[in-house]
Amino acid sequence: MSEIDEIFLVDDDDVDVMAIRRALLRISNPPKLIVANDGEEALNILSEGRLSLSAVIVLDINMPRISGFELLKKLRCNDELRSYRDLPVWVMTTSEADRDLERADEYGVAGYIRKTFQSSDVNMILHRILGEGSAGAG
Repeated sequence: MSEIDEIFLVDDDDVDVMAIRRALLRISNPPKLIVANDGEEALNILSEGRLSLSAVIVLDINMPRISGFELLKKLRCNDELRSYRDLPVWVMTTSEADRDLERADEYGVAGYIRKTFQSSDVNMILHRILGEGSAGAG
């Protein structure tokens, strides 16, 4: 996998966004963080081609307007987004449902992170995302 130069965080939770921002400040040479507050905003960013082809997507499942799964389906299946189709996607969610994990796997996500983490865990999560962009779910 090529070096990741952007993290595209799609999450409507301001606390989670701030935790990722703070953790990135502790990394030397961090990737650029691009944030979309919901799936519709994310779809607009993708449709306008504003994301690097060396990005990784970190996606919340439960969001207003367009859910994470709807966005993931569009990303993987929509011809207009074909240039982003193979980007690694990490699902980050509060969901404990096994069906959500299975559904994420159906779309070939790089990993699955439950949002039950403490703030101290964010560094470890970023290490997994940046260092192991195609590692298995966890």
